[in-house]
Amino acid sequence: ARPDVNAVCHHHARAVLPFCISGVELKPVDHVGACMGATVPFWDQRDEFGDTDMIVGKPEEGASLARALGPHWVVLMRRHGATVAGRSLPELVYRAIHSCRNAELQQQALALGRIGAMTPGEIEKAGAFNLTERPVMRAWDYWVRRARKADA
Repeated sequence: ARPDVNAVCHHHARAVLPFCISGVELKPVDHVGACMGATVPFWDQRDEFGDTDMIVGKPEEGASLARALGPHWVVLMRRHGATVAGRSLPELVYRAIHSCRNAELQQQALALGRIGAMTPGEIEKAGAFNLTERPVMRAWDYWVRRARKADA
């Protein structure tokens, strides 16, 4: 469905699940969170398939999820988690980690009472900058070193 996508991750990160459960819109609230894009769609499997086991196990369910993702990079799945896409594995990991961190920040800001929204222009410019090779590979190298150190 997306020739530009070469890596996909599905996760159940605790930072994102409250958005999947509540239906509250996940939106970029800081400069690195902008890598999610301006819109994070919400996919409810029930809309097309009624009550299911909530697993995307059939080709038609996968196609429906891909349609919900559309041109975006992250899609929230009702009561199930998130699916994240990237042009490369390092970009995917960057986007997955920073969308979770963004979710934590958004929840903390909501607890304080309000969110100072980023403008569409800020989201576009910050997202584009943060997805350039230098920030992505710098973060990737850091995470790889941490993983290797943890394995040792």
